[in-house]
Amino acid sequence: MAANVAKNPPQPNSTPQTAEEYFQRAWGYYVKGDQNKAEQDFQQALSVDSQSVEAYYGLGLTLKMQGSLEPALQAFEKAIDLVKAGVMREDRVRATMLRNLAEWHIYSLKSGMDKEEKS
Repeated sequence: MAANVAKNPPQPNSTPQTAEEYFQRAWGYYVKGDQNKAEQDFQQALSVDSQSVEAYYGLGLTLKMQGSLEPALQAFEKAIDLVKAGVMREDRVRATMLRNLAEWHIYSLKSGMDKEEKS
């Protein structure tokens, strides 16, 4: 996902037409540290494609960075639920990676690891 952003940088002045375009632009904002715009674009991606595991994962990361921990947990859990439901069956390696990453973030949020890292 981040590799695609590097190859195809988002065009901030253009209006995305697809969930993928919103998703790509959201990652661009995320990488630049603009969490508010990233959150908006991940939400827009989900309004176009409510089954996007990657958008839920990206939204979870963004919300976590903003300190919105409960919504972040919900986004990570939704990503996991979609993977378990087989939404990404055509790319099982990527699905497994996203599920494992989301599970780790859930664990770190619930165990308070993030608070320890920031101290």
